[in-house]
Amino acid sequence: MPASILLVESAREAAAAVAGTLAGRCHVVVRDTLAGALDVLQVEPFDCALLAQPLRDALDLDGLRALVARHDALPVVVLAARGSEDVAVAAMKLGAADYVVKRAGFELDLPRLVADAVGRGALRGALEHASGAAQRTELSAALRERLRTAGIVGESDALVQTALLLERVASSGAPVLLEGETGTGKELMARALHLWSDRARRPFVAQNCAAIADGLLESELFGCARGAYTGADRARPGLFEEAHGGTLFLDEIGEAARETQAKLLRTLQEGEIRRVGESATRRVDVRIVAASNRDLEQEARGGRFRLDLYHRLSVVPVRVPALRERRGDVRLLLEHFLDAYARRAGLPVPRVDADAWRILESYAWPGNVRELQNESFRLMLAASDGRITADRVSVSIRGHAARRQTSERSLKEILRDVESATIQARLRQHGYQRAITARSLGITREGLWLKIRQLGLQLPRRGSLQES
Repeated sequence: MPASILLVESAREAAAAVAGTLAGRCHVVVRDTLAGALDVLQVEPFDCALLAQPLRDALDLDGLRALVARHDALPVVVLAARGSEDVAVAAMKLGAADYVVKRAGFELDLPRLVADAVGRGALRGALEHASGAAQRTELSAALRERLRTAGIVGESDALVQTALLLERVASSGAPVLLEGETGTGKELMARALHLWSDRARRPFVAQNCAAIADGLLESELFGCARGAYTGADRARPGLFEEAHGGTLFLDEIGEAARETQAKLLRTLQEGEIRRVGESATRRVDVRIVAASNRDLEQEARGGRFRLDLYHRLSVVPVRVPALRERRGDVRLLLEHFLDAYARRAGLPVPRVDADAWRILESYAWPGNVRELQNESFRLMLAASDGRITADRVSVSIRGHAARRQTSERSLKEILRDVESATIQARLRQHGYQRAITARSLGITREGLWLKIRQLGLQLPRRGSLQES
């Protein structure tokens, strides 16, 4: 049965063009005012509403608010006459399912946008009203598959809410700031945002700002002219130019130097870049997605990050949940990683014993999904007989499970265990490089070394440590 679409468009020619694009796929009912749309909604159900912004007028946000308030289960896609980040974010905050600018040829994307909006609305509504366990299981599988298409594994409420927010803001073009602990999958979320946007066919370019020296990050982002610095024997475009038309993901943005922050701010404001060593500017069309494991607002208030840049980057702030906030996803993630490793090695997927599951699902995973992925690989190697038993789980994780069995523990003991597990996980994650580990924890290198000594942590021999 074709989807039923309510189109609110005051221009007859534009309404005819949209209706013609959707003909054969959907049943389209057209109204030229929001008041008329609200009237018809009283007597006829619809699967999706398309709300067009008038050519010379502002989007009726009050009307959108009324529409969403009265029909909160109805997905609304805003068709904007001209793009505006502020309007896009306002529409998303009011509950719009999607937002697209009426550029030349935008009608070609309408069937996909409408299908996505109808699918999300139907899935969310069905999940809310599912009564039986079998029905919920079927819907949960559908939702999981939808997330998997974007490379996201899980079905916990925390993860689903994050994914739904990203879907809603994907087509707005507004800058997004992903906040969350190290290892939570912020780059994966950024890639999903790109995939769900109208920039999906254009490049997705990622750069970890902490992985490159401050003096080189500027030329890496903006490019350089020949002879701009020693070794620059040719002109080279930067990542902004490589990402033109697409998305640029800047991880650990808080590590960028103040000078680089200033150039980023100008690019966000003006939509243009200047290569190092050049005076001419170049126009770029790039959607910025930034990420940080620090509280960037606090960093900005403390003068450690530009406040004006923070406001530009955080038009849409999205918090990526830690794995301990989505414990129900631990089993799904472990099964996903084991299946991937088994396929790669041409081996059967090992069976996880009940005792091993109990240990793995009770662990706090301070290193988040990255730590779980590493443990999955280690367990795959250890399962020579096709079984993962409790004794094959890492000693540190087994020790955590054993400590949890002791109920009479003081707050001091609990905090010490959490601190120890977190520091060990971060050290392993960063190859025991103390300077990088300390920065990721928000402490000095001397403070980290003091903690290591106080907690009695065993590290690799000094010769194997990176002292950077």
